[in-house]
Amino acid sequence: MGFLTGDNIYNRLMTKIFDLCLLSILTTICCLPILTAGSALTSMYAVMMKMSKNIEGPIISSYFKEFKSNLKNSFGGSIVLVAGIVILTLDLTLWTQNEVEGRSLFYGLTITLIVLFLSINDWYLAIRARFNESTLQAYVNAIKFGLVFLPVTLMNGVFSVLFVFLVTRYAFLIFFIPLVGIAVLFYPKAILMGKKIDKYIIDKKLVPVNEEVSEISADNEESSAASTSSIASTSSIASTSSAASADKTYNRSDWKKLRFSDKISYILYNHIAEIVFFLLLVFIIGGIGANYFFGKDTCKFNLAVVNSYTDKSDMSLSDELNAYYEFDGKKKYAKCDTAYQISYQYNDKIIENPAAETSFFDKFFLNIRNGLIDAAIIPESFYEYCNTQGDIFYDVEYVLSKEQASEYRDLFISATTEEGVFVNGIIIDDCEYLKNSGLKFLDVNSSDSYVLVFPITGGNLEECRRFVDYIK
Repeated sequence: MGFLTGDNIYNRLMTKIFDLCLLSILTTICCLPILTAGSALTSMYAVMMKMSKNIEGPIISSYFKEFKSNLKNSFGGSIVLVAGIVILTLDLTLWTQNEVEGRSLFYGLTITLIVLFLSINDWYLAIRARFNESTLQAYVNAIKFGLVFLPVTLMNGVFSVLFVFLVTRYAFLIFFIPLVGIAVLFYPKAILMGKKIDKYIIDKKLVPVNEEVSEISADNEESSAASTSSIASTSSIASTSSAASADKTYNRSDWKKLRFSDKISYILYNHIAEIVFFLLLVFIIGGIGANYFFGKDTCKFNLAVVNSYTDKSDMSLSDELNAYYEFDGKKKYAKCDTAYQISYQYNDKIIENPAAETSFFDKFFLNIRNGLIDAAIIPESFYEYCNTQGDIFYDVEYVLSKEQASEYRDLFISATTEEGVFVNGIIIDDCEYLKNSGLKFLDVNSSDSYVLVFPITGGNLEECRRFVDYIK
């Protein structure tokens, strides 16, 4: 078999890539109605398993044949899949945004549940693609196969989580998911799980039936095959194909005698799943590592504004800060965040912000605790409230230069705590920045002065000093 023949490795590889891209597009389109996602993914697995043995036929007709046969019985699986993803995503968001006792533990447990959920659903889709079973039967057998082949199960789950992380980290990759993303994510799994299911059926003579895994003896094999014709018909071709290829082994001397092209063909046929998994993991881990060491973007200045509104967007205000600091807005950037609408109580007076949510309150103090806010413009009454919660803000004379401290001394505002009196705020009612940015407090704080403070957990003090010069 020469390279210039029509059936060379290059042509077969490119045909396979084109078929996978086409299959990704078909699956994406059929997943759009949401409730057909189960049938779409099951059909995708069925075609991919056939592709791994080169018995798939025309992709479009093969896919829609599977889709039509799976559509009626797949709604239950679709509901479980979509509901599980939504619930676990909301749960993960909850533990990400809220600082509560044991947060790290619950966050880790949620990630573990996501890995297990995705892994079991991979087995569920693969089983539905091979066997004619109800949703309940398929999930029960998915759990059984997941436990029998636990390394494959965990590998599938971890790979899915890494894939999602990479896509969320690099948003532009979302546009490639309909074309190649689905194939990249599911084709290696289809090959690996297909081989395991074939091996399990052939070696152990076990088939999943009615939530049980029953052994087929040699004496009643024919009658059992008749009673499970839908299962046997889907696995007979796989059994023959696997027996013809997987059972072929070579010792070292025979292997050396093989032509190079035959060695490549043998490796690609019998170990394609392992190769693809390895290459994808290297790519993902390499991408994450490269981003960690070389591509990290850094927020050099984060300004929080509480209970305010403006005609300008946060992005526009951030762009103005980036221009002032001469940041590129990518590797280094400044940020202005006005999404802090907070209600609070101070001196028996309740400041009721109609736009307030508990999450905004938690976000403000959580970001301060985590060192994510360098400076904040807040109402004077909220400033007084914060000082009752402990030492939150720097003594401004620690942050400002001597010249700045001398210039703003008449505008200093102090707080009294158990440890003494501290000058930890600057009244900036008349600064040019408020006029140029259009920032105004809501009506509930309209009588308050604007106070500039610097949280003690913030680390970009040089940028804070430059901001003081900027607002003049």
